[in-house]
Amino acid sequence: MSAADKGLSLPLFQRLLLCGHRPYMLHEQYRMHPAVAEFPNGHFYNRFMSDAVHPSERPVPQGFPWPQPYIPVCFIDTSGGVFEEQVDTSFKNRREASEAVRALD
Repeated sequence: MSAADKGLSLPLFQRLLLCGHRPYMLHEQYRMHPAVAEFPNGHFYNRFMSDAVHPSERPVPQGFPWPQPYIPVCFIDTSGGVFEEQVDTSFKNRREASEAVRALD
């Protein structure tokens, strides 16, 4: 039996809205560097989200060759093989962890 057969063809948040729940959008975020928050703010929040922390309070970590020096975001290509190991309800991927460590060395 598929998810659609069980009435699960709509995403959870759409189902909640259809049941009368009112959405609540984040207005101020504290966790991300403002440069990182730029993408979700523009694509999901229509630029209504503000940063509670100034970029000077979130310095870019030193010691890594960031592709863009003032933006603490880097994508590491780990393609070429996926290996996940399940431990209880968690998953771990030693290959991806090794790639991340190698990028930092």
